[in-house]
Amino acid sequence: MKTSEEIGLPYPAAPRGNYNIPIVFLPSSTTKLHLNAQNNAACEERNVRCEKISAFRTIWLHCVPPIKIAKPREDVCGTCERLRRDIVGAVTKEEK
Repeated sequence: MKTSEEIGLPYPAAPRGNYNIPIVFLPSSTTKLHLNAQNNAACEERNVRCEKISAFRTIWLHCVPPIKIAKPREDVCGTCERLRRDIVGAVTKEEK
């Protein structure tokens, strides 16, 4: 499953912390339950044993920590974020 490569949005720089790997954000419409269902479908095609959602979450936590699901507020493009900052920083009504 190459979901992070297909629909993920890479963060420009690695965060400070335990890992020196840049974070990849998946769209906020994505859920771990949905990803688990996709994974189970792929496992069934290959006649491989599927894991339950609890095991999937544990594996996700320990094996792919740099892949995160964006919160709805974080799920914006660069242009939208720049425009939002311009509006927040505007002083007069005309600037807004």
